[in-house]
Amino acid sequence: MGMYINIGNAGFQRVRNGEYVDKSGLIAVVNRTLFSERSFSCVTRSRRFGKSLAAKMLLAYYDHSCDSRALFEDLEIASDPNFEKHLNKYPVLYLDMTNFVGSKQDPDIVPHIQEKLKADIVAAYPSVPISPDDNVMETLYKVHASTGDAFFFIIDEWDAICREYEAGTKAMDDYVDWLRSMFKSVSASDVFAGVYLTGILPIKKYNTQSALNNFVEYSMVEPVDMAVLRLHQGRGASAGGEVWRRFR
Repeated sequence: MGMYINIGNAGFQRVRNGEYVDKSGLIAVVNRTLFSERSFSCVTRSRRFGKSLAAKMLLAYYDHSCDSRALFEDLEIASDPNFEKHLNKYPVLYLDMTNFVGSKQDPDIVPHIQEKLKADIVAAYPSVPISPDDNVMETLYKVHASTGDAFFFIIDEWDAICREYEAGTKAMDDYVDWLRSMFKSVSASDVFAGVYLTGILPIKKYNTQSALNNFVEYSMVEPVDMAVLRLHQGRGASAGGEVWRRFR
């Protein structure tokens, strides 16, 4: 277990220990995007709309370092045909970007993030030869080529740095460049089974280039298929009908 990879399901376990409204239908939506052209998702919502809770739920469901069956077997997702197919099947990378944004701005914040993330990946795959000069994406590609593992990457509050650093600053430019190197590279579709970002700000154009135009964005005004999720047919529905609920 590391700080940023193979974190386990403790976060979602704490959520389940309290009052929990079943939002596991989101998992079925994300499952349908895996290994496809829609496998990079960004969900933007204002504060207090459960973005981090959903990220913890996905972490617990996909993380191959733990057994999360007991956390989901009484939830809606357990009845989905693909529930078993993806349950605890992937190495999951998890970053909460607010943990890296302190009260004092650091122009080298992005190299600091990359150093910590790479160190965790190397520790998780000690048998894979990694060069000290390899960046995070090169490291992940070598792991994938050696082991066949495809990663699920979650970045909670992806825009935390964008909210704290002005455009044109070193930290901001480094961050946008890093996101491009991770998710717009030719290797990204091989390395990642899926990517899930949450934030407040939409993915937009920074400087002269599009930061992440290969992501499918789900906002409050254009939620697409995350607007409503189907509950089990017949549960509380009129005869022959289906029940739907809004996902937030």
